[in-house]
Amino acid sequence: MQLPLFMGGLLLFAFITAISIIYQAKWISIIVDQAVFEQKAFSISSPVFKWLILFICMRGVIQFLYQFTADKVGSRIIHGMRVNIFEKILPLIASRTGGFTSAGIATLFTDKLDAIKQYYTQYIAQAILSAMIPITVLFFIFPLDWITGIVFLITAPLIPFFMMLIGSQSKKATEYRWGYLSRLADHFADHIRGMEVLKQFNQSRKSLNEIERVSTRFANMTMDILKITFLSALALELLTTLSTAVVAVEIGLRLLSSGIEFQTAFFILLIAPEFYLPLRLLGLKFHAGMTGQTAAIEFYEVLGKVMQHEQLENVEEVALDEKVSLEFQNISFHYADDQREVLHDVSFSCAPGTVTALIGRSGSGKSTLAKLALRFVEPEHGQVLMNGISAEEISLKHWYQQLAWIGQKSFYAEGSILENIQFANPAADEERVRQVLMSVGLIEKITQLPEGLQTPMDEFGSNFSGGELQRLQLGRALISPSPILILDEPTSQMDPDLEKLFINELTKIKRKKTILLIAHRLQTVMNADQILVLENGKIIEQGGHLALMQQQGRYAAMVDTYQRLR
Repeated sequence: MQLPLFMGGLLLFAFITAISIIYQAKWISIIVDQAVFEQKAFSISSPVFKWLILFICMRGVIQFLYQFTADKVGSRIIHGMRVNIFEKILPLIASRTGGFTSAGIATLFTDKLDAIKQYYTQYIAQAILSAMIPITVLFFIFPLDWITGIVFLITAPLIPFFMMLIGSQSKKATEYRWGYLSRLADHFADHIRGMEVLKQFNQSRKSLNEIERVSTRFANMTMDILKITFLSALALELLTTLSTAVVAVEIGLRLLSSGIEFQTAFFILLIAPEFYLPLRLLGLKFHAGMTGQTAAIEFYEVLGKVMQHEQLENVEEVALDEKVSLEFQNISFHYADDQREVLHDVSFSCAPGTVTALIGRSGSGKSTLAKLALRFVEPEHGQVLMNGISAEEISLKHWYQQLAWIGQKSFYAEGSILENIQFANPAADEERVRQVLMSVGLIEKITQLPEGLQTPMDEFGSNFSGGELQRLQLGRALISPSPILILDEPTSQMDPDLEKLFINELTKIKRKKTILLIAHRLQTVMNADQILVLENGKIIEQGGHLALMQQQGRYAAMVDTYQRLR
């Protein structure tokens, strides 16, 4: 509702601006006419000057409010676009589908959306003024002097015509520049990721020279577009000056022949530059409009790709109980770039109040099952269910509300330790946060910090070790109110004592949660209610620790090897 209100405000402010311009010119012409021909003396306190000052002030205030409202419109539109695509593109980034690169996504959310914002705040805002002011002026001019009205009507369309004629030359250059920027971002990201290897082979200097070369080319492309922009500005300035000159000559000739009154003629001469000014400024904003349009086309192309990967049918939020089960039915899956079937006809369920552990060699399908549970990928055959309800019937947003996930890479935002833990549960108080940190073995270190829980996290969490970061992430997951908890290698960087502490905490919280645990360490999974041994995408053994040991199969062999190596 707010966006249409803002747009209506823009139209209203544009109309008031036009009225203030007209009456400002009117009162100036009256003052000059009376001073020259009627030889009247004026003071600042006279009504005429009061009206003039009023309209000058009103014009300044309205122009400020107009630009403020335009900025608000642009910000709200861009915020909506960011949120809209961010929620949809996250699963595709995580599953590496859709052909999206990290650099391309970063460019999309920064440079391209900023260009689209300028399109609304500059070009569209100026376009509204360029339509409203000339039209309003024509309504006032035609009853006053129809000859000047016709001159205005003929010359005004020439400015946008030449603007589009010259601007069309920069369209292809702008489109190519945006494409080049995306490729440049990917190129730069590849060099950054491979910098360690480049240094090992003594190629880092050559890499930097290559980055400098392509960056210089991009700068030259930008300057070429600006050349066209300045050329169009010169042409439009010349056309505006000539149009104003035509009006001035026409008015001057008629004034000499007594065909028009001085006050009317002077009013028209004052209003003529104001009539053409919005159109000329629109030409100056045309570059921002062209850049924003090109960026918007690319944005909606990306959005189109995202929509292709979404479910075609509309799904609704389904009411779920506090205790939620997770079930996999006859799941088969393989990645697009790999013909090998990662999972084949896998079926199992994770009951509320239990821990289900997945173990097996690398590539056996453990992480793929986690991705399926997180709906980063969709199964080719079979289905994933939550409380017996298929994932296809539950909206993605509602599905994610039921899940807390700890991946193998930690993420931390700018802010304090407390804020980063409360990110998963804003309702948790400091006492609850301290309990969770105690359960992951971090409370002693954080208590020793000068600012305690208020200690700010450095960039990438550099003021903590890798193991401490992983435990902070575990604390965030444990404090989450979500009924399902998915843990991917949660104890990989913990020593045996901390691992025992974590296992004890897991035993406490499993009463209220459904836990899916992926681990290589057997000590982590021995207390699980259900252990699934995967090999080549199939479940070869399933059961509790004691039951699997009695089977004397693959799991029992793994435990024997583990105990001999301890």
